[in-house]
Amino acid sequence: KGKKNYASSNINNRAESRDLQLAYTFDHYCQKYFLTHFSVKDIARKMNISAKYLSEIVSKITGKKALAILNQYRINYAKGLLLQTNMTPTQIAYELNFENPGYFFTFFKKATGLTPLQFRQI
Repeated sequence: KGKKNYASSNINNRAESRDLQLAYTFDHYCQKYFLTHFSVKDIARKMNISAKYLSEIVSKITGKKALAILNQYRINYAKGLLLQTNMTPTQIAYELNFENPGYFFTFFKKATGLTPLQFRQI
């Protein structure tokens, strides 16, 4: 029995370790590609796993949805540009590779509760 428990816990440890590695790799890709409007599906493809599996693992490890993490990188970058540059919200939208600045404004307001200009004024 002892060997069986050791073996199953060893397998569980390897699975947890692999899950942590996948979540770490996902975060690395988010940091690297958030400006290119990379999707979770694109990142999963680079990692040679399905987007669904990646999303499940990231959620299990972080408690957050994969898309939410990717989008948080975009929001944090936009906030930095709003506070540290004179770029207009439209310029920031294009910097983040939004084809439609209006969509960026909606995306930003949904994430922060403020429009980009309101955020800049706080």
